[in-house]
Amino acid sequence: VLLINFWATWCPPCLIEMPSLAALYDKFNKQGFEILAVNLDENPKPARQFVEKSKLPFTVLLDPDGLAAQQYLVYGLPYTVIVDREGKIRFKLFGGHEWDRGEAFEKIKALL
Repeated sequence: VLLINFWATWCPPCLIEMPSLAALYDKFNKQGFEILAVNLDENPKPARQFVEKSKLPFTVLLDPDGLAAQQYLVYGLPYTVIVDREGKIRFKLFGGHEWDRGEAFEKIKALL
């Protein structure tokens, strides 16, 4: 199961949800769960600094030209896509979430 999270360092809700994404990853990564955090900052330096400071346990990719964001029809940040084990997009969520509890957590848990 794959969670793709589109974010930027200039987006406060994006930064606020990062600790709960890290907790979600830590809880489920041994069960076949992966996170790709796709940063959309035009300058990669702030993203690199944030990732180092936060010690994020999942993969962070840079998309300064927004090409991946265009492919996923991202219309605002944070924007998250959940992909099941068969590669099918199951959920698209806009806005910040508490990923380590609540409805989003239960949706992911059910896919595992």
